[in-house]
Amino acid sequence: MSVECSGRVDAGCVVAPGLVLTAVHVVGPAKPGQAFGPCAVGLIGSPVRAVAEVAWHREDAALLRFRPADLPREFAPVRWGEIVCVSPSRPARCVAVGLPAAAERRQGNGESGTVRRWREPEAAEGHINAGDTGGRFYSLQVDSAVPAGEPEPGTSPWAGMSGAGVFHEDLLVATVQQAVPGRANARLEAIPARRLLDDRGFCDIVERASGTRPQLEPADLHSIFDSPLQPVAAASYLLAARSETVEFTGLDTELQLLHDWCHSPRAVDVAVVRGPGGVGKTRLAVELARRLADRRPQSESTADTSNFPWSTGFLDPRADQRAYPMLRHLIRPALIVIDYA
Repeated sequence: MSVECSGRVDAGCVVAPGLVLTAVHVVGPAKPGQAFGPCAVGLIGSPVRAVAEVAWHREDAALLRFRPADLPREFAPVRWGEIVCVSPSRPARCVAVGLPAAAERRQGNGESGTVRRWREPEAAEGHINAGDTGGRFYSLQVDSAVPAGEPEPGTSPWAGMSGAGVFHEDLLVATVQQAVPGRANARLEAIPARRLLDDRGFCDIVERASGTRPQLEPADLHSIFDSPLQPVAAASYLLAARSETVEFTGLDTELQLLHDWCHSPRAVDVAVVRGPGGVGKTRLAVELARRLADRRPQSESTADTSNFPWSTGFLDPRADQRAYPMLRHLIRPALIVIDYA
């Protein structure tokens, strides 16, 4: 998405119908204390624009709200991801599509006064530095070809990528904050999605727009875990235990036993849940996984492991077992559910 504000054009990413995620400085007021000015969002390459307003902001991230009907396309909610493994030999590959200033194009004759200027979208492909996965920012080391144009002196060839979404496969893992200056420094600093989901207000706005609470998935374990069910108006979705159509009830004792088991001092352990069909085994596992993975607002978070969000998922029986060694490099506890074992 393109984001236009106060005469400048930068990037954004649709995260739910009517919501665009971008950087605060892309839409921020010229002076501290001033109100946010009017802005517009649109599909890159399309002349159609939708008026947008700032619905939420914190540090250097902002959510813009627009009317979905104002743009000629329907948008599905994104899936949110987090880099949970540190493996220098297998870094997480990511891509961000934005509008770097060096990709500006011009058409027309300046003497006649008819010069048209625009910026071509560019894909910055690279890997997240392994040492940054647990910090406040992700560092995307770009190794794709730089834009053909000349950047401003002292800036990065990727300057202007602010607000672009950083994706690992189909999961949004971060939003670009800035391109680190320097012609030879092809590095983008990005705000991890987990920091956004630590904000209750952010999650409330996304939930109202998408109909579901945003949840983090372990992005670099996507080849091991089944993808969660996506909301659809079909009986197959409503009847599936993993859709959590109805509230969890009736197995509180078993849930507490499993929760205590997860927080035992053993580093690796296996528990078996058995019972007749339809008793609620899958629903029990879904509830345990959800509660372990739930993120709390930063004001409520503590350093002890009992309050630390886990990586959770249902093992895909078709997964390539050559991906299993990634589990050696986990930076947070993990719950792996094997349904119909």
